[in-house]
Amino acid sequence: MTKPHIDIDECVQRYIAAIDELGYIAEQLVNHAKASEEVQAAAGFDYLQGLSNRLEDLSGDINDLVDDLGEKMKTLTELKQIAQDMLDIRMSPTQPHPFIGQYVIARCYSAGVHAGEVVSVDNENVVLKDSRRLWNWKAKEGVALSGLAQSGLTGDCKIDTVNPLIYLTGVCELIPCAKGVRETIHGKK
Repeated sequence: MTKPHIDIDECVQRYIAAIDELGYIAEQLVNHAKASEEVQAAAGFDYLQGLSNRLEDLSGDINDLVDDLGEKMKTLTELKQIAQDMLDIRMSPTQPHPFIGQYVIARCYSAGVHAGEVVSVDNENVVLKDSRRLWNWKAKEGVALSGLAQSGLTGDCKIDTVNPLIYLTGVCELIPCAKGVRETIHGKK
């Protein structure tokens, strides 16, 4: 689809001017036909017939454009409604995140691994209270954070001091911890 070279107002003005010009030319042809001999009158009639056919074509084109614009406006209205519905859903009160109040392991894209109680969750942003950053850790069972969340820490680990409150961005994983895991993390020196 080619981009238009002129704006819509100029298009409409030019279209109206062209139709006015065709009307003026038709009048002139009628005047020529009245003032002329039969041969010229027949030619004038042919010209008028051609103009009439062209105007019918233009009328059909206009009706098609009106139909197309009506469909596009309907589609635009539907898109606006969908956007409004999405905004309403986004702005409406939702159920609180199921992990709020639970002790979890939070893995971030760039802030490392943290363990703490979830205060709030907003997409990839999480607030934890009484959290500790896990710099180096080893799970009692398993080799991943899932094992740590289920079985707790063992061996030599580097765990940072307790943070009363931390706002984490880019959280890509929240794992609820099993009973007793909090004590193995907060009991580490």
